[in-house]
Amino acid sequence: MTVSWTSNATEPAPTASSSGDYASALSAQNLVTGVPECRPYCVLDNGCTADGAWYPIPETGVLNPGWWSLETSDNSGGFSTPPYVEVWYPTDRLRAANKVRVVSTRYYPRIAGVRIKYRLEGAAEWTTLGEYELTDYFLEASLPSRLSLRALRVEILSTSQPSDHARLAEVDAVWEETYEGDTIIRMDVARRLEFLAAVGYPLGTVATSDLAAEIYLDGLEDYTPYLLPNVRLRPWWGLYTSEGWEWVPQGEFFADEWVRQAKTVSVRARDRMAFMAGRGFEAHLFGEASIVDALRYLAHVAWTNNEDIVVDSTADTTVHDYVMLEGEDPTRALNDLAQASLHHVWFGLDGKLRIRRRTATPTPVAGVSDVDLLSLPEVGNLEPCSRVVVRWRQPSRGPCQEVGGLRHEEITGEARETEFSKAPVLAVSGIDFSGTVSAFSCDEWRAEITASGGEDDESLTVLGQPLLLYDMEAASEDEGLSRRMGIRELRLQSPVWDKTAGATFAQQILSYLSQAKHRLTLELPPRPHWEAGDRITVNSDRLGISAAYLVTSISLGAGDSMKVEVVGA
Repeated sequence: MTVSWTSNATEPAPTASSSGDYASALSAQNLVTGVPECRPYCVLDNGCTADGAWYPIPETGVLNPGWWSLETSDNSGGFSTPPYVEVWYPTDRLRAANKVRVVSTRYYPRIAGVRIKYRLEGAAEWTTLGEYELTDYFLEASLPSRLSLRALRVEILSTSQPSDHARLAEVDAVWEETYEGDTIIRMDVARRLEFLAAVGYPLGTVATSDLAAEIYLDGLEDYTPYLLPNVRLRPWWGLYTSEGWEWVPQGEFFADEWVRQAKTVSVRARDRMAFMAGRGFEAHLFGEASIVDALRYLAHVAWTNNEDIVVDSTADTTVHDYVMLEGEDPTRALNDLAQASLHHVWFGLDGKLRIRRRTATPTPVAGVSDVDLLSLPEVGNLEPCSRVVVRWRQPSRGPCQEVGGLRHEEITGEARETEFSKAPVLAVSGIDFSGTVSAFSCDEWRAEITASGGEDDESLTVLGQPLLLYDMEAASEDEGLSRRMGIRELRLQSPVWDKTAGATFAQQILSYLSQAKHRLTLELPPRPHWEAGDRITVNSDRLGISAAYLVTSISLGAGDSMKVEVVGA
C-alpha cells in the first residue's frame, strides 16, 4: 500500500510566486491549492482550472487553465532567461518530502523541460535537484531522501511548441512511502453497489468503496503529525502467477479516521465519491441534455477529469428536454439520477469513474463452479416486484403565475447554464446578473424580466419561457404476477421531465424486477481484478444453478479468500 503522507491537499498552504504571470491566466498561488491527486480538473466543455473549482466558460473568451508565464519561448521552444515558480513552505511546518511533482496542462501545449531546485531551512543558496524532460503532462522527480523543505523552485527550460507560454497546473512536494509484507498487519477493501431498500435490488446506483488497514510504522513518533484527514492511500493486491507476482491496484482512497496504537496505526478511508457528500450543491435544471451529460456534470463535483470518466457504450445518450438535478448533496442527486435511469456509477480499480447502464450485458469476467467454492454458499430469494410507478414533473407552456414574491436571486444565472425559480417556475438562460426585479411581463409563449441595480446600475432584459409544472406518473404492471402474489409496488421519482422517458423507465425497471432471482454469498479464492458491477457466471451442480449474476459487493482482506455477493443478472 502506498501512502502519501504529505501533499498540498493535506498540509498548511504554502506561498507561491513567479517570475511573472500572464494576465489572462491564474496566479502562481493556484499551483499549490492541492485538490485531490494534484491534477487539473475540468468542467463539461473541457475548460480546466488548477484549483478544481467549477467555472462557466463564456462563448466569447477563454478561461485559461493554471499558471502561464509572462514570457514566451523562442522559435526553438527555449528560453534565454527561464521563467520560474517558487513555492515557500511555512517556517513552523516545513514540508517533509521525498518527491517533487510538476504538472503541466492536458488541453493546451505543455512544457517540455524543467530544472528543479530546493532549499532547506537556513540554507542561503538553492540546491539543484536536476534537469528533466517531460514526455507526458506531468513529471515526478525523487529527492535524495526524505527532506524538510523550506522552498521549492521550478524553472521552465523549454515548451513543447515554439513561441509559446510555459504552463503549469500544479507544483507539489510529497512524502510518499510504500508498505508491503509484514508491515501491513491488516488491509480490507470493500466495494459494493448500494441496494434499493424498497425491493432489495441493485438498480442504478452510486457505488462506494471503503478501505480499513493497520500498518506497522518504524519510528511512529515521526508520523504522528501527519495522521490527517484526506491523506491518499493506494492499496495493491499481489497475485502470484507462473510469471511471478502481479500487483493489481484496488483504487484510490482518502483517510477519514486514524487510530494510533503502540507501534501501529489503523486507518479507515473512502474513495473519491466521498468528496461529493461534503460539497455544497444547488439544484440545476438542464435543457436539451442526456442522462450521461447530467452524470458527467455531477462527476465533476468529485473533481474528476473528463479523461478519467469511462462511459459504457450502452449508457443513455438520448437527449431529453429537461433533466433536473436536486438533492441534499451531490451524492444524493447522483444516486437519484442513477436509480431512476438504471445506471451504475463507481470509481474503478484504476481510479477512473465508470458509468454503465444497468441493462448492459458485458462479457462475464469469470466463471465460478463448484471447485471454486471454499464453503457452502448462502442462498436467498428475492421476491419479484409486480408494479413500478415512475413520477416526474411535466413542464408546459402556459400563462404566468403570480410573481409578487420573485427575488433577484431566482433569476441570477450562469453563462451557458439554465437556472430555474420555484415561484413561479421560470426557465431563464444565458444571464449573469445580480440586480433586483423592476418589471415583469409575460404571455403564453415568453417571459420578459427587467432587472436593475447590478454592478453598473444598468437595466437588463432577459427573455425566457414560462414553465408550469404538473406532477405526472407512469405505471407499468405485470397483471398476472399481481393476481398471483398481490401488488408489490415500487415508486421512484424521475429527474427527467419527459413523458416518454418516464414510461420507458417504468417498463425497463419492471422487466428486471418482475423476475424472481437468487442472491448468493460466495467464498472464493481472491480475485483482485473483480469489481462491483462485474458480470460473472455461476455453474453449480451442488446448487442446481447455471446463470449469469451481477457482482454487488466484494470484501477482499489479507487472507486466502474473499466474500462476494451476487444477484441474478
